Parts: sequence; C-alpha cells; structure tokens
Amino acid sequence: MVFGWSSNTPPTPRPSYTREQHLQSFLGHPTFSRGTKKIQGPSRHEIYQTTFAPAPQSPPYTLRIDLSPSFPNAPPTITLTSPSPATHPILSGDQCVNLKSLKAWGQGDRGVTLLKVVEEAAGSLVKQAPRKTMDRQPSGGALPPSYDNVVRRGSSSNLAASASASASPSPSTDNTFHMPIPPVPSSFPDLQSMPQSSLQRLLTDDVALNIYVENLPAVKTMQDLYESIRDGNGEAARLNQSQEEELGGLHAEVQVLQAELKDKIREFEEYKSRESKALDGIGSREVMEMLENAKNDAEGASESMSQQFVDGDVKLAEFVKEYMKERTKYHERAAKLERLERQQMF
Repeated sequence: MVFGWSSNTPPTPRPSYTREQHLQSFLGHPTFSRGTKKIQGPSRHEIYQTTFAPAPQSPPYTLRIDLSPSFPNAPPTITLTSPSPATHPILSGDQCVNLKSLKAWGQGDRGVTLLKVVEEAAGSLVKQAPRKTMDRQPSGGALPPSYDNVVRRGSSSNLAASASASASPSPSTDNTFHMPIPPVPSSFPDLQSMPQSSLQRLLTDDVALNIYVENLPAVKTMQDLYESIRDGNGEAARLNQSQEEELGGLHAEVQVLQAELKDKIREFEEYKSRESKALDGIGSREVMEMLENAKNDAEGASESMSQQFVDGDVKLAEFVKEYMKERTKYHERAAKLERLERQQMF
C-alpha cells in the first residue's frame, strides 16, 4: 500500500484509552488497516507488523510494533525492520524509533495514542528516507542493546545498561520472536540517594528487600516476559489438544487408505502377471492373424444383420443398434491391423 494521510483521522481519544481502543483506532485507520498483520499473540505480549510504501513503485518500509503485557501503561516499542540496518534521525543504533510522542507517553501523557505514534514514525520516514547501512557484527564480546526488542528502553532509566557490560556475544536469532533477558543495570541511582536508615533496613529486613527487588523495573520486565512466555506456551498446548481428535481421525483415515492401496497394488501385480502370461509366445504375426479373423467375423455379422433386415426378420431399431455395434468392431479391428502392418514395414 502507498502511504498517505486520510482526512477522516479518528479524533484523539480520551485519557482513559484502553488497550483494545488503542488497537481498534490503529487497525481501523485506512492508512494502516491493509498493510498491518499480527505476528505474535494471542498472549498479552502482542507484536504487529505494518508495511507501507513512501511512494508508488518505491520499496516498502516495515515497522514492528511490540506491545508488552503492561501496555498501555507502558509505551509501545516501534522498530524499523525494513530497510535494516539503516540510519535516520528518529532511529537509535538498534533500529528502535525515538519520538517526542513516545517520550510524552513515558512521562504519563495518556492523550498520546498508538495511532498517533505510528503516524509520526511513518511520516518521519516518508519525509526523510532512511539510509541503508552495512550490517555490523558486535566486536570485543559486546552485546547490542537487546532489551529494547521487547520493552521500550525509555520506560526505565535504571535499565540503560552499557552494551559492553555483557560477558559474551549474543547469538543471532529471529527478531520476530526474540525475547532476550534484560541486561543487569550497571548502577542503581535510587540506592545511592537512599538514606542510611533505609539502606540498613534493606540489609536487615528480608521482607523490605524482597519488596524493593520486586519493584525494580528489570525484575518487573522479567516477570512480564515470564508471563508472556507462559501464556504463549499454554495457548500452544491448548491448540495442540484441540487438534488431537482431528489428528486421530486423520491418522485412522490414512491407515485405511494405506490398506486399500496395498490391495490395489496386489490386484495390479496379478493383472500384470496374467497379461504377461497371456502375451507370452505370441508374436506380431499371430496378433495380425487374430485381428484379421476378428475383423472378418465382425464384417460377416454386420452383413448377416443387413440381410435379416431386408428379409423383414428384425425391426428397424434393433437393426440399427446391432448393425452399428458390429460395424464399429469391424473398423476398430481394421485400423489396428493396418497400424501393425505399417509397423512391420519399417
């Protein structure tokens, strides 16, 4: 589809916009409705892919939109997947889109909608085309920021870990379903500014420590990922179970067809053996003699039927039926005999 703005853009929703309303507004928009498809679900971690062309006959652009289980409380993650890798003023090094509207979303502006964010990203890419760059492999054991592929990095300043903090390079995986573990933060600013009494309580009170750890953004994200994977596995298991009866019926049907096929093969082999025995010892000359005799028999039968009709011994309908039958035999056998005679000549 060619990207273009529509005059019937839905109005900005009220601040209490729900997840379903965000999706309905985005998926129902004429600019994105045809070029958008869901590539992961139905768990609460949903991934959509929208494709649009900046102009007729131009290569399309593809944006991947990740909605975490906490969306719309947490902003969406928008990534340019085609062309990729590419550079653009709104793109970070890992191809994630950085927009003013996303920053406003992260600051609690509930008036920002999913449609508005995607429109802003697409409009920026149409206005200034992204520049394709060469693929780069991480060096020195460094990991590219992978956590942004699932939950937007801007949702927590505590998760802004350096790529060089990782110990080993990350294996290459499919971006569509890649759900990496968030990097361990290199610092905890809230602990550095925490009063001595509060730090002492965390050291001595296990309950307070557990509450603090559970509220860390990285821990919450890990819990979201765990729940998303668990829900996805559960959905896959339910789907497999729902197809068990159908697969059992198909398996039984295949077994019946296999048994029938074996019977047909056995019958074919028997017919083939009988044919071989029947033709054993019979040459072309013998076949030609048999065809000559059969042709003469058919001709004699047709002449006899003609004489009976002339004598008034048979009625017209019976004469036509039997006469045509014998003449057909005659001409078929004559044609076969003529073909064999020509083959003998060459």
